[in-house]
Amino acid sequence: MEQVHQLKYLFLPLFISLMGCQSDSSHSVTSKMEGGNLVVSIEGKPVVSYQYETLPPPKGTNPNYARSGFLHPINTLAGHRITAIHPEDHYHHFGVWNPWTHTLFEGDTIDFWNIGGGQATVRFAEFRKMDSTANSFTFQVLHEHVVQKQDMEKVALNEVQEIKIIQASPDHYFLDLKFDYSCATDSSFKILEYRYGGLGFRGTEEWN
Repeated sequence: MEQVHQLKYLFLPLFISLMGCQSDSSHSVTSKMEGGNLVVSIEGKPVVSYQYETLPPPKGTNPNYARSGFLHPINTLAGHRITAIHPEDHYHHFGVWNPWTHTLFEGDTIDFWNIGGGQATVRFAEFRKMDSTANSFTFQVLHEHVVQKQDMEKVALNEVQEIKIIQASPDHYFLDLKFDYSCATDSSFKILEYRYGGLGFRGTEEWN
């Protein structure tokens, strides 16, 4: 049996300072489930949403562009949305998301980034934990990296993603992301060199 190669304890912290309006009120971070999203708010203002239900693509487009397990919208404290999903030039882009483009699994090269081809996808599987304090909220989710072949599915890679939203002051907050990978089968999973892949950020269409 081939030795299992695990990508465990690969931590990719992302810190984003998002400026907003000054406020004299006390820090307060809350969360709620709403329409297939986990919505995290600071002082009543939605700042980060996590899509756990599968979101269908725009009407008339390739159904393979449906996906779950991504962050959108991400807003500043002033209420400005800074992410986008399903842009017309890249329907496979989803706010902040984390697929690999060039991988090797059971003898095949698999693309989890360009999901329009129907070769593979990444999906939400379950919530693992939720913790909150007066000025932070942390949740952990399991994502499955799924190979799709001839009407068959096989989970190749498990990704535990931990997401923490911290109100650092009345005018900004931090978004901290941590990733832990492990093989889902006895087969090895290899990430091959490619010019793009992994953690992605699709900015708002206003930035064009």
